[in-house]
Parts: sequence; structure tokens; C-alpha cells
Amino acid sequence: MNRFARSAVFSALVSCLAAPAMAALPDSGMWTIDGELNGKPGRGIQIDRQSGLNVIVTYYGYRTDGSALFLQAAGQLKDEKIFEGELAEYQGGRVLGGPAQNGEVAQVVGPVRIVFDTETSASITLPGEATQLMKRFRFEDHLSRLHTKSFSYSTAEEMVRKVTPGTIHIYAKDGIFRMEEELVNGGSCFYEGGLEVSGQSVNSAGSVTCKDPSTRPNVHSYKVENLQVDEYGVLTGRFNWSGWDTAGNTLSNTRTVVGICSSNLEPLDAKACLENGHSFYTKPN
Repeated sequence: MNRFARSAVFSALVSCLAAPAMAALPDSGMWTIDGELNGKPGRGIQIDRQSGLNVIVTYYGYRTDGSALFLQAAGQLKDEKIFEGELAEYQGGRVLGGPAQNGEVAQVVGPVRIVFDTETSASITLPGEATQLMKRFRFEDHLSRLHTKSFSYSTAEEMVRKVTPGTIHIYAKDGIFRMEEELVNGGSCFYEGGLEVSGQSVNSAGSVTCKDPSTRPNVHSYKVENLQVDEYGVLTGRFNWSGWDTAGNTLSNTRTVVGICSSNLEPLDAKACLENGHSFYTKPN
């Protein structure tokens, strides 16, 4: 593994191990209210969180006369999933092409409350409105970084112990997730289940079948959470393997998985997975 790839993988590893297991820390970026996304200009919510609990929420909308309006609130997440703040309107700031000048608060419009269910889904209560569902706005098809790609991977614990990585081959399309796993001991397992796209990551749950039962003893099902490939070609996610032993006792094992994209040309080639895929924001030719 080259120095750049190794650095990227270990950075991802540290990030994964440091992340709270049950937190629904929101994904930064543009969010949209359910039922309002129709391809036409509308309103939206911009959420900015920089690897902590501090959050800035910006609302883009309109006044009753049709003119544009932006409001902003800032604060800390409570219980790592609840944001509450006061939306303020501003005036008097610098205009395009104009001299530097400071803006000021024009008025406080009212409270905003957001409860995050996952990193990419939430409910929002705006001033004067009922609670509505919202989700992370997705205009890029990140499945192209996973679909038909291969990865050299290890669990976080195996990487720390410098265990030789295994290989996984992923199919992720049309609501179907399939994965073939080749382990260093020569065994292989096949995973198949549903596919849920959540922002830049995917989730899946289904069955596991191994050619040799000793490859993953007593494992019958799996659950994959937050599986994604970042801009460095690094794969991260949480894998849970479950089943039961000969006595009928339930078994479960959850691990953080870290890997890097492979190709036929280079054993470890980050560029092989850095395709943007189809953009939902651009009309196809």
C-alpha cells in the first residue's frame, strides 16, 4: 500500500473508532423538506457541522411578497441528535460589488427544532409550521463508487494487528446489495440483501452463505451500516454478523471495516472508485 493510501486509511480508521456508536450526528450540507423537492426553485436547509456538536443551521426561503429570505441559527446538539435554536434575520451587510460593511440582526423570527433520526434523516419544526420530515439532499449518485468495485479491506482490529487484508466485491444497484468476500484463509462468503441509500452511504441487511461453514462459524445473517467510499477512495462502514451456535444461543459481532479500492491495473488504486456517477442535478444528454 503506498504512503498516501496508507495515510488515508489510517485517518479513516481513527475517525471510525472515535465516532459515537449510537449518535445520529448530522451530515453537513443541503437538506430538503419531504414533499417539496420537485426540481423547481424552492426552499431548503443548510446544515454545517464540523466534526463536533456545534451546528449552524441556515434557512433559505421566501417572504410573503416573493422576495428571497435567509435565516440563521447556531447552537450545540443535545443528546447528540437534537438541535434547538432561534432563527434570526439579518440586514445591512455587504452587497455585491459594494464596500465592506457589517450586517446586524433585523429580527428574531422564532425557534427551530430539529431531531435527527440518522445522519441523513430528521424532523424539523419551523416557526409557525407543523413538524415535517426532511432529508439530506442528494444530487450525486455515489453508488458508482461501490457498484461492481473491489476493495482490499480489514476490520479495525485486524488492521491494528497488521493482519493481511481480505477482498470484497460489491454489487449495489436497483435496491439490491450483493457482496462476495474472499478471506486470507482461502474461504469465501456471499452476502445478499436489500439496499438503502442514505446520503453518501448505504445500508443493507440480509443473509450470509459461506462455501465452508468454518470460514465464518455460526454466521447466518449480516447488517451493513454507513458503508461509503470517500474522495480518497477509502471504504468505511460498520458490519454486524449474527447467527446462533449449536446450542441455539444467539451470536452477534459488530466491527468497523476499513479498506481501499482495488483495480486490475493496480492492487490498491484509489482512483478506481472516484467516479462521480450520474448527477441528479444535471439533465442527461
